[in-house]
Amino acid sequence: IFMMHGGLKYIQSIGLGNFLKLKWKHGGAAIFALLVLGLSSYVVGIFPWPYGWDDPINHPMKALKEFTNYSVSLRQLFDGKLYDSDMLPLSYLTKYLWITTPTIILLGLGLFFGFLFQNKKHFSLELFLILFSAVFPIVYIYIQKSQVYGGIRQIMFTLPSFVILAVMGFYWLGSFLDKFKIPGKMISMIVLIIGFILPAKHIAQNHPLSYVYFNEIYGGTKKAYGNYELDYYLASLKPSTEWFLENVARKHPERNYEVLSYGMEHVKYYCRNDKNVHVGYSRFDDRSSKKWDYCIFYNAYFDQARLISGEFKPTGTVFQPMVDGVPVGIVIERPNSDDFDGIKAIENNNFDLGIAKLKNYLSKDPSRSEIYVYLAAAYASKNMLDSAIDLCKKGRAYFPENSKLIFSMYDFYMKQQKYDNMIALMHEYIGYRPKDTDGFINKAQAELMKGKPAEALATLQENIPLNPLDSRLYALGAEAYKMQQDVTNMNMYGQASNLNNSNAQTQQLAIEAIASIYYELTGDEFDLQKFLKQ
Repeated sequence: IFMMHGGLKYIQSIGLGNFLKLKWKHGGAAIFALLVLGLSSYVVGIFPWPYGWDDPINHPMKALKEFTNYSVSLRQLFDGKLYDSDMLPLSYLTKYLWITTPTIILLGLGLFFGFLFQNKKHFSLELFLILFSAVFPIVYIYIQKSQVYGGIRQIMFTLPSFVILAVMGFYWLGSFLDKFKIPGKMISMIVLIIGFILPAKHIAQNHPLSYVYFNEIYGGTKKAYGNYELDYYLASLKPSTEWFLENVARKHPERNYEVLSYGMEHVKYYCRNDKNVHVGYSRFDDRSSKKWDYCIFYNAYFDQARLISGEFKPTGTVFQPMVDGVPVGIVIERPNSDDFDGIKAIENNNFDLGIAKLKNYLSKDPSRSEIYVYLAAAYASKNMLDSAIDLCKKGRAYFPENSKLIFSMYDFYMKQQKYDNMIALMHEYIGYRPKDTDGFINKAQAELMKGKPAEALATLQENIPLNPLDSRLYALGAEAYKMQQDVTNMNMYGQASNLNNSNAQTQQLAIEAIASIYYELTGDEFDLQKFLKQ
């Protein structure tokens, strides 16, 4: 952008005609100045970055390439539904800009574009540069199909340019009103000041978590709760940890505390000077099977159901950092150890004791979906499959996407030979996790058990373009083609299923078969390196 602006500024200074005729007056000096300034800014930009400074040419370019197509996929809450971040709707960025940009800035942008044609004579090269620097990075993301997540965090650097354009919109409004002998610039300034009161109030009331913000047009942070990610930068871990240290750990220095968190490294750093606190790792859904005194979590990666069904906040909650009246984090004190003791009893095949312990725990904390996983397993071990399935359903009322409960139900239905139930369950799971091969494998397996090889093949071939290196897809596909007595395709899929064979020649033949199947399904050439990287 800098080089483009410098070049256009030079063309403007000598005239387009002279430029096209190669009459470049002082061209060498201009190019030299651009190169010096560009190189200097590049050096300054990478100087505090150890990885970039280690190899100033290759490493920044490698980073740009990696950021452009980031391979890690995270679960993101958007419009009330969880998505894998590499499968978010195209509207993701534009929707987030619309609902998280302050209303006064949106109004100013509307004025800018509304008065743009009228002020075309004042549309300078500098104004074009600002507009370009705001819009182009977003367009580039769409062109490159880059992965974005965590709201507007990847394009936050464009916001100052949008703010400048909005201010210009109000300036043009003032100039327009001045023509009618109305004090337009004063009116514009008053509107701007009033408009900035709302976000300023949000910042003042919600420090240090004021970055969690949704504008008044959308309905504020309260409406966003359960529909969009809130604490995607894990910022709530600091006030939550500080509350725990000040109100618990430092009041009882003689006691040792076991603390678990999904943001373990952050919490560990905040507790670095408190020797009576040991910090470990746990996901929100796996904490019952571990020993702990307190858990500290942040509000990110949760599905809508858990946020509104009662699993968040759970029994034992002692502190929640809030933004506009909704929790963006949580500190939990363990209600009792019946959940841990019950799980250990079940793992040691003492099912009656385990069931009694877990039921007692659920009487105090009924929304713990993790507990239903172990209770269902205990009842299934006692051959009480209907009870086990009912428990899975109760657990899913709090957390519908709980994969452990879903796969447990699948196994219980299999023992009952309820193939339609198995297929429907996996169809639902695929809706939650459209990339997860296990859902497609299980669904196809149930379809084969039901004697529907064509349906099984359709299921498998839906997932192959996403996970072409999973040999299980081809093993089941070979079985389906065998049922159809299609020897050619049975052999092709059978060959592809040997991908993990230790023999190099067999492995190469498997890759060739996969490439052939991939091309037949997608019409695209198979890029082995791309999928190995994933």
